Amino acid sequence: MGLVVLANVVLIGRVISPQLDMQARVQSGIAGQQLMGLGLEAASRISAERGPSNGALGSELPLPPERTEALKAARTATDAALRQVVESLDKSPSLRHGAAVRNSLFAAGSQLETARRQIDALIARPRPERADQEVAAAVGGMVKVLPLMAPGLNVIETNLAQADPALINYVTISRLSTEMRDFAGQIGSIFTAPYVARRPLTVDELAQVERSLGTIAALDTQLRLAIDKTGSPPDLLAALATIDAEFFGGGLPLIRRIRDVGRSSGEYGMNAAEFAKIYVPQMNSILGLRAAALAAIADRMIHLEHETDATLRFNLLLTVIVVMSVLACFLLIRLRMSRPLSQVHRALGQLARGEDHMDLPVARRHDEIGEVVEALTQLAAVVRDRAHESYVSGLVARITADLQAAEDFESLARGLFSNMAPVIDLGFAVYFRCDGETGELVECGGYARHGDAPARSPSDGLVAECAAERREILISNPPEGYLKIRTGLLSAAPGAILLLPVVGGDECLGVIEMATMKPIEGRDRDVLDAVLPVLAMRMEILARSERTRQLLLATQRQAGELTAQQERIQALLSEQDAIFDNAPMGIMYTASGRIQRANPAMAELLGYTVESMKGLEASRLFATADSYREFGGLVAPKLGAGEGIHQEWDLIRGDGQLFSAMISAKGVRLEGLERASIWIVEDITERKRLEREMRESGERLRRILENSPAGVSINTEDGHSLFSNQRMAEMLATTPEELSHRSATEFWFDPTDRQEFIATLRRDGYVRDYQSRFVRADGTPITVLLASALTEFADGRYLVSWAYDITERQKAEDAVRFAGAEQQAIFEAATVGIAFLKNRVIVRGNPQLDRLFGYEPGELVGQSTRIWFPDDESFADVGDAYEALSRGEVHQREQCYVRKDGTRFWCRISGSAIDPSDLSRGAVWMLEDVTDARAAAEALAKARDVAEDAAKTKSDFLANMSHEIRTPMNAIIGMSHLALKTELNPRQRDYVKKIQQSGQHLLGIINDILDFSKIEAGKLEVEVTEVHLDKVLENVGNLISDKASAKGLELLFDLGAGVPLDLMGDSLRLGQVLINYANNAVKFTEEGEIVVAVRLLEDLGAEVMLRFEVRDTGIGLTEEQKARLFQSFQQADTSTTRKFGGTGLGLAISKKLAELMGGEVGVDSVPGEGSTFWFTARMGKGKPRAPLLPEPELVGRRMLVVDDNENARAVLVDMLSSMSFEVDSVEGGAAAIDAIREAMLDQPYEVVFLDWQMPGMDGLEVAERIHDIRLPFPPHLIMVTAYGREEIIKGAQAADIGEVLVKPVNPAALFDSIMRVFASDDRRSEEDEGTEGGTVDVSGLKGVRVLLVEDNELNQEVASEILGDAGLVVDIAANGQIAVDKAKTGHYDLILMDMQMPVMDGVTATREIRAMGFQDLPIIAMTANAMQADREKCLEAGMNDHIAKPIDPDSMFATMMKWLGRQPVAVAAPAASPDEAVAVIARLRALLADSDPEAEELVEAHGDLLRGLLGKKADRFAALVSGYDFDKALKLLPAEAKEDGRRNLPEIDPDIFDFEVMGSIYKWDLERLRPILAGFLDDAAAKVAKIEAAQPEDTALREIAHGLKGAANTAGAIRLGRLAADMESSAKADNTAALAMLAPLMAPTLDELKGALAPFLSSVTEKASS
Repeated sequence: MGLVVLANVVLIGRVISPQLDMQARVQSGIAGQQLMGLGLEAASRISAERGPSNGALGSELPLPPERTEALKAARTATDAALRQVVESLDKSPSLRHGAAVRNSLFAAGSQLETARRQIDALIARPRPERADQEVAAAVGGMVKVLPLMAPGLNVIETNLAQADPALINYVTISRLSTEMRDFAGQIGSIFTAPYVARRPLTVDELAQVERSLGTIAALDTQLRLAIDKTGSPPDLLAALATIDAEFFGGGLPLIRRIRDVGRSSGEYGMNAAEFAKIYVPQMNSILGLRAAALAAIADRMIHLEHETDATLRFNLLLTVIVVMSVLACFLLIRLRMSRPLSQVHRALGQLARGEDHMDLPVARRHDEIGEVVEALTQLAAVVRDRAHESYVSGLVARITADLQAAEDFESLARGLFSNMAPVIDLGFAVYFRCDGETGELVECGGYARHGDAPARSPSDGLVAECAAERREILISNPPEGYLKIRTGLLSAAPGAILLLPVVGGDECLGVIEMATMKPIEGRDRDVLDAVLPVLAMRMEILARSERTRQLLLATQRQAGELTAQQERIQALLSEQDAIFDNAPMGIMYTASGRIQRANPAMAELLGYTVESMKGLEASRLFATADSYREFGGLVAPKLGAGEGIHQEWDLIRGDGQLFSAMISAKGVRLEGLERASIWIVEDITERKRLEREMRESGERLRRILENSPAGVSINTEDGHSLFSNQRMAEMLATTPEELSHRSATEFWFDPTDRQEFIATLRRDGYVRDYQSRFVRADGTPITVLLASALTEFADGRYLVSWAYDITERQKAEDAVRFAGAEQQAIFEAATVGIAFLKNRVIVRGNPQLDRLFGYEPGELVGQSTRIWFPDDESFADVGDAYEALSRGEVHQREQCYVRKDGTRFWCRISGSAIDPSDLSRGAVWMLEDVTDARAAAEALAKARDVAEDAAKTKSDFLANMSHEIRTPMNAIIGMSHLALKTELNPRQRDYVKKIQQSGQHLLGIINDILDFSKIEAGKLEVEVTEVHLDKVLENVGNLISDKASAKGLELLFDLGAGVPLDLMGDSLRLGQVLINYANNAVKFTEEGEIVVAVRLLEDLGAEVMLRFEVRDTGIGLTEEQKARLFQSFQQADTSTTRKFGGTGLGLAISKKLAELMGGEVGVDSVPGEGSTFWFTARMGKGKPRAPLLPEPELVGRRMLVVDDNENARAVLVDMLSSMSFEVDSVEGGAAAIDAIREAMLDQPYEVVFLDWQMPGMDGLEVAERIHDIRLPFPPHLIMVTAYGREEIIKGAQAADIGEVLVKPVNPAALFDSIMRVFASDDRRSEEDEGTEGGTVDVSGLKGVRVLLVEDNELNQEVASEILGDAGLVVDIAANGQIAVDKAKTGHYDLILMDMQMPVMDGVTATREIRAMGFQDLPIIAMTANAMQADREKCLEAGMNDHIAKPIDPDSMFATMMKWLGRQPVAVAAPAASPDEAVAVIARLRALLADSDPEAEELVEAHGDLLRGLLGKKADRFAALVSGYDFDKALKLLPAEAKEDGRRNLPEIDPDIFDFEVMGSIYKWDLERLRPILAGFLDDAAAKVAKIEAAQPEDTALREIAHGLKGAANTAGAIRLGRLAADMESSAKADNTAALAMLAPLMAPTLDELKGALAPFLSSVTEKASS
């Protein structure tokens, strides 16, 4: 019943609601129809008012009465029309969005009043005083009125379209006709200013006319299309015909005629009033079409109103009838059917969802509903049972099929787990089977294992327990860390672990261990239980199959082995019989105590025959039964164990004779016999007797020899050792055992000595006291004393020797002898006096000592050393001499002594104690006369002082003279530079240019002299800052390439593998050496090439050693010339100086700079072939920038390098390869064409680099040939040239070459060119200074309170501007003291602190703030000094960080975010140009204002640009546009941007002034920038005046120069800032000479800056004067 009621309510709602909505829309449409007519009429009146206004502007004073009346009448009509619109709007509450219409009318009225005031102000002045721009502005003001009414008209149109979509065409016609009338009026307005000034049309005015004509043509086309869509009613066609006759036939031709006249002259043949009189009626003919369209709209709205009223009345009556019927049925249906059926419905839903429980009504009713309930109850039970059975049987059948297909246990496990995993949420599983032979559990498969699980035994853990008890084991919610179920990303603990035995009969066949995310319950468990019997059966089948296969293989293997074994046994039996019968020793077999077989040798040994021994009891071989039992007890256990025995025992022969025997036996197994063994018996009676006698004799002799104090050995005559005692082994540093294996000859030092020893021994039979030298086993020589005799032994004649080690004795004797001789020789021959003193008494002295003091030989002995000293005082003053001697030190000093004749001399003495612990034993002293050396040293010191004074005087002179020359030279160069910017005839320009070049050349020489003077004074230092090697080389190329190309030389850069581009060092000095080398190479090379190469010599961790070299193909150098290089004022020869010029200081300076950088210099050269000048430098590793790598889709792109120069080719290939491209190279155009043809069939080249000038076929011709091939995918072409870009740019464009690179090519330029031809983004590091396109998202800094401490007003204004734009709250302190005061009372999130300020500097202020307890307040220094010492000074004072001046906004915001705890986010800027962005926004604004659906297409086409401009609002903006909510979307667009003023900037040398510095900060708003720069120039002029008035020694100069430097760098006055920085550094160093030189340059530099900015600042002056 509820559905019935709901259906009726919905039906009534759907019938009545649209009618009510239609009624409202019709009422809104009627109001809109009235307002549309009034609004368009008002628009027409406003457009019509332009005619009289323009006529008045073009009239002379006084204004003719008819003009005044026409203007008043037009304005009255306009005001009346606008009032009617407002009144009608007030009476139309049903109009939707009426507020928007009201706002639009208000804006248009305000603009209209503004325009009228401008016109009235102008017509009050005589016509000649009406400025052209003012007239255009007034006319434009009137034009702007109608666009402001457009939003309101859009709302009215929307109301009409909602009332009846068919009206949209009529609305469009009325709107288009009004717009056409407006644009026609705008064209007339454009002519007003030219008419007034009687001048030709300007370019902008002509462009406006053309745009308006084009717009009218487009509107005409749209009007005709709209009329066609309405069915072309007669009244509209008639109005259109009138427009064609009046406006298109008369008005537009008049416009075109006036336009054509205005292109060249201002003689139009009529004035503005005459033009308006003719043109306005023709233009107003357009309004007839609007009137016809509005009439059609009014008729349609009347018809709609009647129709909707009738329909609404009928539907209301029908609604009443339906409501009464529904109420009558509701109660009956509710009681009997609704509730039970609702319950049945819910139950059916539960059944369909598979729920186990259903909520059914009680089945006690005997009607149809009761039967349905009972049947549904039974159906639910059946469905549940069958669903359960179907689920279980289906899964079991599928799993069974996979298990039956398994051929081994591993595939069986895989089939089981792969099917069960999705059923039971399996996370981990292992399958173990019971090995049938060992009973062990062996892993045979698993699921999601972490590694290989080892085999388990039945006693190992729960798996074995499960197998042993054949029952399942369940672990619910295992503890953390027990087991982890892992995926590729995460891991988790299982919900349950289940161990199931797989049982077949009474036997456990295996165990399954499973870890699941949840317990296995319900039908999932039924599936698992049903699968286990199938698994067990399949395991039994696989086990039986495996056992059968193993048995079959084993049977086959055993059969083969048995056959081979039988053959071997037969062969062995035959061999054994032969060996047994013919063996020389006795052999027999025994078993059970009886001899089974014996060979003939055994029978002979025991005195029996072979036949008689067979069956003989073994006990009969022993003398007694006890002997037999004892022997048996000894050997029986070993024989029974199968071991062998070797035993000596007494046996008895058959004749009763006893003998000693060696018995060897081994137990064997013989079939049918017990205790079987094999025996070998040998008679050893005689051997034992001899051994006993020899042992006794040898033992006696050994004891004698071993105890001998001398080394004893018994050797053969050839040196083989039979015996050596322990003493002999010790003497030779070895062991007796080792000696027995070595020849005695090895230990003789001299083999001839042994030969002489043996000869004497053979002659005399003995040798006594023979001294010789031996070599020990460890290589140590020793001296021995030998006594030997030849002795006859039983087995021959042997050498018995006794040896004594006399090495130490010999050494002592030699040492004593040699020491005496050496000491005496040294003592006698020494050139210094040597004295041995005891208690300062001369015990002994050498002859030189006597000669030194002038005494006779031996006269000094026994005398006190007092006779050496001139007086008692000097004799007593020995200082710490004896203390040093007692410490074991050598005491040295110079002492004044006196000779025997009384003359004095200086002596250098050196003494050492014999025994430092006992000085009474004496000391040895050496004395040397140093009187002459001392006098020479004093003379040398005086000469050195004189030389240093002379060198300093020379350096000071050079520095002063260089500075004195530099002052006029700077003026000469600067004035010549300014003169070249003026109008000069060719001859004058040539003269001035030569003056400038000569001045620059002379300035370079002076710079060399200054550097050299710094080197000589030791004041030349190198800094350690960031060095970007690619930029250093790029700078070298910029300075050298023009000179090289002028001589036709090719300049190349070659960076070796592994050379880091980001270093720490002095980039200025590094570039200075390279430029010096490269300049020399260009100077001395007439043809060929110059290569600047860098190689990595050594990677030292935090540092690298690099080798820089410049190779040329010039004149080369001889060895003599090379020897003179790197010396001051030296060149290869004098002819070089005359031919090529130069001071000869460049290489000397380069050498010193290389040494300061931790390296060295050198040159390799061959005369006539060229030279290689090189130097090395140790540099630190800097923070690496991101590598130059393309987008992933560009990696591996194929490229071809075409260049006839091998070096240039190799360099380019290396750079491209390092960027991950695949590169080939060829040496000429023909080869390039062939390579491109071949690559076309495989992998075509995508980029081809062409050298311009190549033999045979140049690069342009190669490009033409490549185009002629007509490849399906032609490669991008990039021209590489060593010459000026201007020379080939036109040819390259004609040949369709995309890029031109000038050699030398650096990696960055190469990479950028490739990215441009691929139309890809540049992947350069954000840290690269040249990268654009990204900013820092500073939204996180909004509201942050910042204290800006800065004394310079310009810096204050610029910093405040940057911070304020980002939404920060800025407070300013002019010096450090004010900052401290404000920090006490205010609350700041961060302080930006200038370093140098009056009253209190930044360092002091920071310390004061920190002392007040603000330890966590971030303080960031702003410093123009980038030196490491300045940065360290900031940190030591307590500052957190620093930023460099002039301020880089991104760097400043990133640093602030770092210390405020915000993470900076890089926001990609829009890739489009500013002009494109402005155009897109303007087009969007127009489309949205007109509710034009084309806006949606425009948003889709420029999505990236809008995201860059709107940020987070971009997605909402796109959603509003796609939802046709144009009003809200329009509000999200940024305000109309002012035109980027960069295009209007004058061309200024960026070294003089760089607009980029402040232009981007002020968003290129030139109106704001002009007064700021004007103020800066005034401030700079005041500072320059102070500098000129100050004296060089004035201490205030440094502060003034610092302030000027900061202001100039902030403003972008580069040259002025650099000059101020030089003055500051000179003032800091108290270099008054430099200050005197620099101060006069300030005023010309400032004048140059003012002159450059004068055109730009002229508008400021004009405004100030007005």
